[in-house]
Amino acid sequence: MSLPAYLHQPSIQRILVLIPSSYLFYLNQGVALRQAFLKAGVDCVLMVDGMSDDSMRALLAGYQPQAVLSINHAKPPAMEGFKHILHLRWIQDNQFGQEDFRQQGQHAVSDICYLATTRLQNTLTVESRRFTGTLRFAATLAHTEAAGRADAVFSLVGYIPQTQLLNAVFQVNAQHQFTGWDYLNFLEQVQQDSLDTSLELLDQVVEVFLNLQGAAPQQMQPNALKLFREEYFRAFNRSRLMRKVLALGHGCRIYGTPEWESWPEFAPHFHGLLATPQENDAMFRSTAINLHNGGTLSHPRVFECMAALGGPIMANRTPVEPELGFEPGVHFVEYDLSDFDDAARALLDDPERRQAISLAAHQHVSRHHTWDHRVQQILTDILR
Repeated sequence: MSLPAYLHQPSIQRILVLIPSSYLFYLNQGVALRQAFLKAGVDCVLMVDGMSDDSMRALLAGYQPQAVLSINHAKPPAMEGFKHILHLRWIQDNQFGQEDFRQQGQHAVSDICYLATTRLQNTLTVESRRFTGTLRFAATLAHTEAAGRADAVFSLVGYIPQTQLLNAVFQVNAQHQFTGWDYLNFLEQVQQDSLDTSLELLDQVVEVFLNLQGAAPQQMQPNALKLFREEYFRAFNRSRLMRKVLALGHGCRIYGTPEWESWPEFAPHFHGLLATPQENDAMFRSTAINLHNGGTLSHPRVFECMAALGGPIMANRTPVEPELGFEPGVHFVEYDLSDFDDAARALLDDPERRQAISLAAHQHVSRHHTWDHRVQQILTDILR
């Protein structure tokens, strides 16, 4: 078997990985990337982005990497003094902090720009010197024995905004105002049985709603628009899914940040945060059916559950992404609100099918979607 191209080249010796914050999601991802780079024979320093220009210059001059990989953030200004160092930007969200990546900012152009999902690549217009492509999330395979009997029927890992945000009042004029709840009522008509978050249509959905209220996006503050494009959409889909799941009578373990406790109907099912990869693996493996809700199947929780050989994933219907290689009914089970009950009951009644789906998914991830695969892609792209 021939070695990857980058292993024949001495030029990739050191890479600097910059995560956008010290939040545990980015820390765990950064550590996994670093371990995969080290395994590939490339030294890797992991840092939290946001240091001063002087500190960055000192780091670049002292460490002398051949490449810098920034998650979400644009090329650091200090890199302009190091023309020989490549900059790779990996955009994982359509918006991070106060920056909407759908709006072109005044940033230095990266040499390579990656988007984490097909939907992001189809939605964002990003410039790069060499090329722009897709670099998906991945997972590290669990190496411990899988648990036997499941402790829970359903589990969901995810974020939901505080329910109090829906009480926010938006004043159009002296005669008319509306709240976040009015927007959720509008989404009920638009979404119907779908739990998809359609990134391509977010702006249009918000504009139509605001126009019905006698307003326009241009009149709204950026923080208000973020509520309509991000927070309220997530609150809407997560709350509808949880009500559907709980109505089956088996309960559901909910993991994530404390915002779940602001929803009285969900608070009794909240089990807190899972900080480590080992905690995530144990949760996935002790669940009969793991739940995914989002705008793509190419999501960390999907890869991580499959890599852990956890209970099978039930995922809401989203546009097909052939590059993933996941087949419904083989590697996961699809649903929307109209058929969730039947699909869940059928899966619960068939433990052999659950085991077969989990095993097929684990084998597929091990062949295509580990952090080792992503690092091989990055290093190959650098040497194009």
